[in-house]
Formats: sequence, C-alpha cells, structure tokens
Amino acid sequence: MAANLRQAARTKTLPAPLGGWNTRDSLALMESTDAVTLDNWWPRTSDMINRRGSSVWATGISGAVNTLMTYSIPTGQAMFAAASDKIYNVSTQGAVGAPVVTGLGSAVFEYTNINTAGGSFLYAVNGVDNALLYNGTTWTGITAVSTPAITGVATTQFKQVNLWKRRLFFVQKESMSVWYLPVNSVGGAASEINFGSLFKKGGKIVATATWTVDAGYGADDNLVIITNRGEIAVYNGIDPANATTFNLIGVFELGSPVSDRCYVKYAGDLLIITLDGIVPLSKALSSTRVDNRVAISDKISGAMTDATTLYQYNFGWEGILFPKVNMLLFNVPVTANEESQQFVMNTLTGAWARFKNWNANTFELFNDDLYFGSAGTVYKGWDGYDDVGTNIVSEVKQAFNYFDAPAQLKHWKMARPIFFANRPPPFQINLDIDFDDQPIYSYPTTDISTLALWDVSLWDNSIWSGQTIYKYWQSLAKIGYCAALRMVVTGNGLDLTWPSTDFLYEYGGVL
Repeated sequence: MAANLRQAARTKTLPAPLGGWNTRDSLALMESTDAVTLDNWWPRTSDMINRRGSSVWATGISGAVNTLMTYSIPTGQAMFAAASDKIYNVSTQGAVGAPVVTGLGSAVFEYTNINTAGGSFLYAVNGVDNALLYNGTTWTGITAVSTPAITGVATTQFKQVNLWKRRLFFVQKESMSVWYLPVNSVGGAASEINFGSLFKKGGKIVATATWTVDAGYGADDNLVIITNRGEIAVYNGIDPANATTFNLIGVFELGSPVSDRCYVKYAGDLLIITLDGIVPLSKALSSTRVDNRVAISDKISGAMTDATTLYQYNFGWEGILFPKVNMLLFNVPVTANEESQQFVMNTLTGAWARFKNWNANTFELFNDDLYFGSAGTVYKGWDGYDDVGTNIVSEVKQAFNYFDAPAQLKHWKMARPIFFANRPPPFQINLDIDFDDQPIYSYPTTDISTLALWDVSLWDNSIWSGQTIYKYWQSLAKIGYCAALRMVVTGNGLDLTWPSTDFLYEYGGVL
C-alpha cells in the first residue's frame, strides 16, 4: 500500500521580475520575468532592490524649484536653483543664503557650460529675461551694452541654448530662427539662421542639440534642430555661415515632443521624448516616420501613451542619465508642481520600473549624485532608505504564470519570498488568479527604532542591522489555472534585496 503513495504537493521557484515593468504585452503572453506593476522597485542584473530614499538638501527657497543648474570647472562644481523670481546657490546642504539673482520673470531656464580662453562659464536663458552668464563669481545679464555683450538680437528672445562645434546656439522663442555666436565666444555679433523653409508642418523650434555619431571615420558632432511638431533637421559640418561646410543630412519626422526639455544624451545617441514614446534619434534616420517599436520605451508603451495623453501639457517632463546606478530617469508630471512619477530604465538590462512619491519638477546631477527640485526645497535622491522619514512603499504584481500546466487547475497553498535585508521586512502577499486584479489595500507598517546604529548602540544589547536572509512561508489558499504574485513591502530604514519567490501548490483536474 505504501508503494501507491506519492507526494501531491509541488514546489516552484520564480525569479524576481528582472525583465521589468511591461505595459505592452497581453497578460496571457507576458514573459514570466516581467511585471504588470513594478512601483518603487529597482530591477538589477540578478535581483531587485527597493527604491532608495530622498533627503532634504536645500531649504528656505521661495516658490517652486523649476530649474537646477550645475556649473562645472576642472576643480569642482556648484549647483544653482531657480524658483519664482530668484536664483539661489544650493551647493551646500542646509538653508540657502540670499539669492544670487533676483527680479526674474521666469524660473524655467535652459543652460549649458562653455570653456573659452577667457574662463569657464555657465549660460542660462529663459525667453523672458536677459540671458545670464556666470563666470564662477558673478552673474551678468547679457545685453547689447553689457560686458560681454551680444548684438544683433535681444537676448530676452533666447529660449534655449546649446553648444555645438565650440559655438553657442540660441533658439529664438516662438520662431523658426536660431542665433549663433563666433567660435569660442560668450559674446559678440549674433548671426541668425531661419530654418522655416525646411519644416513643412510649421510650428516653432523648441530645442537644438548636439548628437555625436561615429560614421565609420571617427566620431563627429551633428547639430539637431527639433520643432514642436516633431520634425527634426540634422546638420553636420563646421561653419554655419559657409554652405560648403554646413550640410543638411536630412529632415525626419517623429511624434511631437512633450516639452521643450525633450531630449537626453545616452550612449552615443540622442533620446527624444515624444508622443510616440522615447525614441533614439539614430532609429529615426531609417525612415520618414520612426517605427514605434524601436522606441526604448516600447515595453512600457501603454503607460507612456496614458501619461502623454493625460499629462502632456503639465510642466516637468524631462529625462536624465544617472550613471552611478546605471539608470535612465524620465520625469512624468502628474499634477503640475504637485505630484510626479518617474519612469526609470536600467541601462544594463533595459528593464523598466516606476518610482512614486518623488514629487519633482526638475532633476540634476551634482558631483555625480541625483538631486531634484520641488516646492521650496531641493532634495537629494537615491539617498538613504526613507523619504525624509516617510515609509517607501514598494509594490509588485508579477506576470501571470501557468506553473507548467496551462490547462490544469492548481491549488496554491503557500508562497515564500526570499529576502536579504537589514531587518525583518514588513510585507504582505497575495495571488491574483486567472487574470483577476485585486490590489493589496492594507499596507504593512514598519518601525526602525529597534535597529542598532553603528558607533551608537551597545554591542550585544541591540538588534544588529546588517543584511540577513529572511524566508517566511505565507498561506494563500487560491485555486485557478494561472496566478500572479502581488506583494507590498514598506520600508523606513529598510535595505532590502529580493532575488526570488518559492511556491507550494498541488495540481487538480482539468475542470
């Protein structure tokens, strides 16, 4: 009789969803390594970690911080925040001092750094005020009679600035014109190029960019002109005043850019944030209208479409490369100056996730760290394990999985996430069955008061806060054909890694 007994229970281990967030594919066809929801998790090459936190960097700022600018010289950096009608030096942590610039008409600046024989400079323009030039000590409003001066056009017309082939190029607001200065100059007679005859869809130029391309004979910088209607002109050469050395490569069509801050340089390419998604410019050269599937955001195309449809006209769209953690981050302004999300991509794996509760208007790198501006405050991002003392809530719903038997019922009995953490992680799990969607509404709470702090707590008297493996079986009691793990982890001081989850289940009948 004993010979007829067999073990009915089965086990299966699923890795954490290292393939990242997927809003493109059918729930029935999604890869098992993907996730339907992936909020405040960061997919790495071999595991997941909960999103790192944020800390207060600079306070005492009047108004919403809409621009952060980094001034870079060989010996260091300085960071400035523009808010309301002022600019503040926010290079050091704490309350800001007196503003370095006052009386502005707009805090939405575009800027670039340039080094010449005369020194290192930061140029900033906003299309309202005189262009501002910072030399490491003094901010100067640039006019036709300032020192230095720009003649030929009022600098209040300059909406965007870019450095190409050692020349400064300025976009004239509400026009098809771009103005440029002599080589290695921060002043002088500005020359105009009107590109209106190139763009059949009309509109206005919103930005110029420098795109570095290796065409087989070494890297070269191309000048890119972007209109608000999604047309893009690409030039190469040296001198815009000489038709023989300033050549049009072509005019290409993408979706309309979502904002004036519509591009980010990445891995020898230029990524354009458009209504078609986040598109590498190199792919646009293969056709007159780019195939949406070549967008690096293709896997989250559903979320991108929703975001651009709902929030297209909100201020705050921009992208930034955060090399320190191999991250591409795109800010999505849900409510202007109040709430935002970030769509983030691991540059090593291409996996996407979504960050919540960083309510940012703008991002910047300063000394290789990530910072963002919000209402009256500059925050340091990816810092610590809480958001200024507030829990970080990380939520995931993995892809539905048939557990190797698509047409057979299963009875899931238990699941066991595997964690490496500095304390027992507060978490809740559940299973969505057969494409159901039942969010976890009750979030676990956490308390870090019992953790031992290095150099503060007494040895052998407190709980040590180094990483430990935690494996807790949780009862589920769910029946169906396919299942998706849902999990919520709350963290306040929680350093957590999640590589995989174990499942205990039994097979049933077909019906």
